[in-house]
Amino acid sequence: MAILTTSRAALDRAGRTVAVGPIASTSPPAGAPSSACRLGPACRLVGDLEANESVEIHGAFKGEVRAVGHTVVIAEEARVEATIEAARVSVEGHVRGSVTGHEHASLTQTANMVGKLATAEIRVEEGAIFRGQVDYTGSDRPPK
Repeated sequence: MAILTTSRAALDRAGRTVAVGPIASTSPPAGAPSSACRLGPACRLVGDLEANESVEIHGAFKGEVRAVGHTVVIAEEARVEATIEAARVSVEGHVRGSVTGHEHASLTQTANMVGKLATAEIRVEEGAIFRGQVDYTGSDRPPK
């Protein structure tokens, strides 16, 4: 399970750490089943994310997402500027960058993508917006 936590620390007048606490986390509540690493709609993340499970992005993300062997979903409300690599990628929101879906990639009717898309199998729904280049790989499989 991938866990993303950002913390903040408060310092006293002598510069010692006096309080540390999480300000954002993709971890589900205790006892809840986890099927994906999730960045919520009120979150904004800049950086690289490598996950050994599926990833759902509902907020703003800029950087690189790597979930080889898993699925990455860019939700309708998401705003993403990134390089994305996964077995399967579903774009429902806004993406600017390079997307590689080694097995499958889909652009739903609410997708708005600008960039490069490389995949072995593609599905584009009516209403999807795509500007860029498609590299249809046919039998491409992720590196082991």
